[in-house]
Amino acid sequence: ARPRQLRRSAPTNMRLAFILLVVFLAMGSTTRSQTAPTSSVATLNFCRLTETPRQFHNQIIRVKAILVTNHTPRVDGGDPFLYDVACSDKNPYVAVEFSPTFKWNAAYKKLLRTQKHPDKFGNTRNLVTLLGQFQSSGQREYGHLDWADSQFVIYRIETVGRVARQTIWPKGFKHP
Repeated sequence: ARPRQLRRSAPTNMRLAFILLVVFLAMGSTTRSQTAPTSSVATLNFCRLTETPRQFHNQIIRVKAILVTNHTPRVDGGDPFLYDVACSDKNPYVAVEFSPTFKWNAAYKKLLRTQKHPDKFGNTRNLVTLLGQFQSSGQREYGHLDWADSQFVIYRIETVGRVARQTIWPKGFKHP
C-alpha cells in the first residue's frame, strides 16, 4: 500500500511559496547587515585622531591604542580610556564605552583573561585594535562626571596584546 499523498490546492501552494520566499529574503538581509565587510573601514593613527577629533566625529573607524581599565571601585576616575605613548605628553584621553550591540569574541575573552592581574593600583593596560564609532563634541561630556571631550564606542575588539610595565603613562595620569 502506498502512503496517501496530501494534495494542496494551487492557492495554498502559492501562499506557502510566498511565505518561504519572504522568510528567506528577510534572513538574507539580516545576515548581510550583521556580517558587512569591515576591511574597508579606515585605520587611523590614534594621535592624529586626538589632534583633529571633530574631523572624525561619528565615523566608524579602526584604531590601535592602549586601553586602560580600572578594577578598583572608585567614586571618580575609574572609567576605561584609550591613549598612545606617541602622544601621551599631550594628555589625549579618550573615554571608552561598549556598544549595546557588542558581541563577545576570542579577542574580548583574551582581554578578560589579561585583566585578571591588575597592577598594584588596580589598573590593567592592553594594546588593542578596536573597531567602533568615534565621538567628539569639543566639550567634556563623555565618561562618568563628563571628564572627556571624546569617546570611542567599541563595536568589536580585533586584537589584544600586552603592554610592558615600564611603558609610560599619559601626562597627568595619577594613580590613587
